[in-house]
Amino acid sequence: MSEVQKVQNLTDLYDQAYVLLQKIPEIKQLDDLVLLCCSTLNASLFINDPQGNIIVHSSFEDAPCPSWTERIKRGRVQNAVNSLYADNRNLRPMSNTLRHDKCSIEGCTRLYFPLHAEDGHRPNILNLFIWHTEVTQHEQAIAAIFAGAFSSMLMRQELPAITLHEKQIHVICELLDYKAGLKNYYLRTITQSGLKGYTMPFRILCIRMNEAQLQQENLLILEIAHRLPQAWCFAHDANLVAVFNEEEIPVSEMLAALSEHIARLQMTACLSMPFYDLLRLRYTFEDCCSVLPVAAQKEPDTRIHLAERYQCHAFLSRCRQYFPLQDYYPESLTRLMEHDRETGRSYLTTLTAYLENNMNASAAAKSIFMHRNTMMQQLEKIEQIMGVSLQDKDLCLYLQMCLKIHELLNL
Repeated sequence: MSEVQKVQNLTDLYDQAYVLLQKIPEIKQLDDLVLLCCSTLNASLFINDPQGNIIVHSSFEDAPCPSWTERIKRGRVQNAVNSLYADNRNLRPMSNTLRHDKCSIEGCTRLYFPLHAEDGHRPNILNLFIWHTEVTQHEQAIAAIFAGAFSSMLMRQELPAITLHEKQIHVICELLDYKAGLKNYYLRTITQSGLKGYTMPFRILCIRMNEAQLQQENLLILEIAHRLPQAWCFAHDANLVAVFNEEEIPVSEMLAALSEHIARLQMTACLSMPFYDLLRLRYTFEDCCSVLPVAAQKEPDTRIHLAERYQCHAFLSRCRQYFPLQDYYPESLTRLMEHDRETGRSYLTTLTAYLENNMNASAAAKSIFMHRNTMMQQLEKIEQIMGVSLQDKDLCLYLQMCLKIHELLNL
């Protein structure tokens, strides 16, 4: 390149940079800044948070490069970003282009830019996809200007809606580690994040992932978020979690949107009881996790289980954290269990059916395909073995609770 061309290119860069620096401060909405960046550079973009979750993105439907489109759909881009964080723990905001990532098929380039980092934490990362074979220094300089603009906008107090949504997810994740002694801190955080204004009941959908699905959690989160656009979706331990407000997403709509999808992936989920106070989120989530194994065993063909059907198990699971539940078995129930083991009988099954059918012998017999007369004979035998009367309602309630303990401990 001749010296004249270099000077001309530099002049063009100055002119374009001047125009952008005049235009960018007038932009108030994040979507408008995304549109300007993409149109100026003929690029697509997304911004990842330090956990690798996408918080801002442009549309990839019209991406000229099929290779990048496929990588995005399969979640491989997010994996590359996560690897980037692991290798660069001391990133500083607004350094020069951090890394180039070339497409081996079309020769397109992805530019990484670290954005703002607060309190020494790892920053968000801006990923710009340039859709042609070579990226010039001119384009890198313009991309750096946009990176500075995104960093500045993300640091503002009044965040755009799409960024506010991500901030709310961060607060909800914090609430899963709720500590009672920090109640005032959490209440203040909820207020500042804009979550306090929601008055209708919340629900949690907890979806269990297997080992293979854990490798694709970012893609699975995006799929859930696509079907529940008003929900706060994220991963926690081995679960996909969606927290939503019933005013925004009625339960019937949620079930319709996700049942088929979860069934196709052969996943199991639990939908929580409604709750009004976000400080209850941690305990409600724990209830969902404790309910899932029991519900999956009792209803193996159901994909989204309703927690209200298993609240007794959730309560007992919480009790188990503080004392050994088996210590509360009455001797009479232990005798019946030992009798079944020694004789090969199934009186425990008969007793369970009787208690679960509200002490109605006819309904109990029908539920386990037994003749009513046989049911009555077995109930008499059970009373003899246990030395109790099954007409005592309080005793039957206690025995039913003990059978729930037995069910929980044998999973």
